[in-house]
Amino acid sequence: MNVTSKFRKLYWAKNIIGFVAGILFAVIFLHVSTMENGKLNFKYLPCWFGIIIICALIGQIFSILTLETINVTEKKIVLKSLFFNNRRVLQYEDILGIERFKTQMMVKAGPVSDGYHSTVLNLIDGKQELISPDLYENYIDIVNAISSNMKQEA
Repeated sequence: MNVTSKFRKLYWAKNIIGFVAGILFAVIFLHVSTMENGKLNFKYLPCWFGIIIICALIGQIFSILTLETINVTEKKIVLKSLFFNNRRVLQYEDILGIERFKTQMMVKAGPVSDGYHSTVLNLIDGKQELISPDLYENYIDIVNAISSNMKQEA
């Protein structure tokens, strides 16, 4: 078993456990907030905790449904949605340049951490494609492959 499949299994296990725990807590909070006539008591704080948890679960479902995979070949970059049939192909000649920037959390006292790097592909049509370690677990390999293939094109 390679490292990528191990991380993939951990990712899905974390999401499933979090989703089940979220549903359980939402049901408990909403059940505790139910009055004797069967209506929710919106003045009771656990009711709002249940509603917030349900909103977070909806956001989690949306983020899972919009997951993308990226496939870098010598001739093109293929971005494919994991759950939908959306597929975008970027040719290297359509890329104007690669821009790398650093994201860093700041507070009044200074930076919270050293931060992390992200990469933006600037395209001919004025659009940008973000490649970030938040989106792809093998971010460094992807950026290196794109950079080396762009050098071969030039």
